[in-house]
Amino acid sequence: MNNSYLDEYMGKISGVYKERDALSANFIPSELPHRTEELKTVIQWLSFALTGSTPPNILILGAPGTGKTVSIKKALREINSYDASRNITTIYVVVGKTQQQTLIFMSQEVGLALPYRGYGFDELWKMFITALDRDKKVIIVLDEIDKILPHGSGLLYYLTREMNFCTIGVSNKINVLEMIDDKRVLSSFNPRKLVFKRYDALQLRDILEYRTSKAFYDGVIADGVLEYISAIAARDGGDARYALDLLMFSGDLVVRDGCSKVTVDIVKRAREEVEIEYVKRSICDMTVPQKILLGTIAVYDKHKKGGISPGDLYKVCKRVMDDYYSKSLTSRRLSEYLKELELLGFVKTIKRGKGRGKGFSWLVELNVDVGSDLILEVLGETLDDELPVKIDKFVNFL
Repeated sequence: MNNSYLDEYMGKISGVYKERDALSANFIPSELPHRTEELKTVIQWLSFALTGSTPPNILILGAPGTGKTVSIKKALREINSYDASRNITTIYVVVGKTQQQTLIFMSQEVGLALPYRGYGFDELWKMFITALDRDKKVIIVLDEIDKILPHGSGLLYYLTREMNFCTIGVSNKINVLEMIDDKRVLSSFNPRKLVFKRYDALQLRDILEYRTSKAFYDGVIADGVLEYISAIAARDGGDARYALDLLMFSGDLVVRDGCSKVTVDIVKRAREEVEIEYVKRSICDMTVPQKILLGTIAVYDKHKKGGISPGDLYKVCKRVMDDYYSKSLTSRRLSEYLKELELLGFVKTIKRGKGRGKGFSWLVELNVDVGSDLILEVLGETLDDELPVKIDKFVNFL
C-alpha cells in the first residue's frame, strides 16, 4: 500500500480511538459495571485455593452477552496476581468439537503439545495429568461446556475425580446439567450455580459509557448514540457483546469514511454489518440439532414464503436426524431446541387465525432481517463436515 494511504488512515485512527481493544471480547476491564456481586461470589469460591484447599466446582449460566466469560477471566486474573508462590494452575479454554480436542486445548494452556492422532482419550489424559504439578491446585474453566456433553461426559468424569481439581463450566443453556447422562458424573461434579441475568437498557448504557471512556477520545461519540445502542441491545436480549460490537463497527465506519463523530445514523449503517457477523458467528457456534432445526425453518421460508407448523417442523427434523445424524428426536427435545433458537433471536413462534370460527394455528418463522439465503449459505458451510446431505435437500422432506 502507498505510504500516503497508511499515513492517512493512521491519522484518522489516532483521532478516533484511544484504545480500540477496549471494545473487544478479549478485553478484561478494570471495572465490571453491574457484575460486582457475581464477580465477588466467584472470587470468594476460588479464593479457597489460596489457602491450600480445593475450591468447589462451579457452573456459570446465563444468556449470551451477560458477562459470564469476562467475569470468570477477571476472577482468574485476580487469583493469579495474588498467588505469588504460584501454587495454583489456572486453565481457561473454549471447548472444542470433541472431548479429545478439548483435552488437547487444555494441554496447550500448560505448555504441553498432545498429539492429535494415534492415541486414545485415556492415553492423552495420562499425558496431561503427568505434565501437571500434582501438588498444586488446578482450576479449569470449560467455556461453552454444553457443546461437548452430547458426545458423552468422559472428560468431566476424569476432571471431577481429581482431588486437587476445581472444574468450572460456563454455558448459555440453563438446562445444561440435564445433558449429563452419567449419574456418577452428576454426583461428583455437583457444582455451585451462579446465574447471570440479562442486562436492561440502563445497565447496558453504563457498560457502554465505561468502555467508551477507555476506547474513544472525548467528543467522538455524539449525544444519543449510547442510549440508542443500549435500547437496541436490550430489546434483542440484553446482549452486551452485541452492543460493544455495534459500537466498534460504528467507530470503524467513522475511521473509514473520515467522519469526526459516531452518530445515530452511522450506528444504523453499522448495524446491518453487525447483524450479518452476528448471524455467522452464532450459527457456527450452534449444535448440529440446532442447525438442522434452523435450516428446516430457513428452507421452508425460502420455498414456501411463510412459517412452518410445529408438526411439519418435527416431521422434517426427525427424518433428517434419523437418516443422517444417527440421533433420535423427541417432541420434547425439539421444543427445547426451538426455545434456544428463540433465545438467540433467530426464530419466533406466532399465533395465526384461520378465519372466523375456524380457530387458529401456531407457526414458526425466521426472526432475523438478513434473510434465509444468508442463513442457508452459512449453514451449508458449517454442516458440510457434519452431515452427508446438503441442506438444500431438506426441501425434499417438506
